[in-house]
Amino acid sequence: MKYKKASDLSINVIIITAIALLVLAVLAYLLMGAMDRGSQGTKCEGVGGVCQSECSGTEYPVHNAPFDGDCSGDYNCCMRFGTGAE
Repeated sequence: MKYKKASDLSINVIIITAIALLVLAVLAYLLMGAMDRGSQGTKCEGVGGVCQSECSGTEYPVHNAPFDGDCSGDYNCCMRFGTGAE
């Protein structure tokens, strides 16, 4: 019966550890992106709109949308046609 060299085991451990660290880094990156999108939440910019005093011809004001109306004063949440949360 042949015995494995000690170096074979350590190389395998190093490779498995490197792969595990890479997976953890990718998961952390994805979670940070999700948290950033979540911080915008349901505010006007978070649902794809822009706070403006008047909407242009290619935009429409979002009045009864399920978001926190964060546009202050006389500003409207304007969203382009064909965009926004679905």
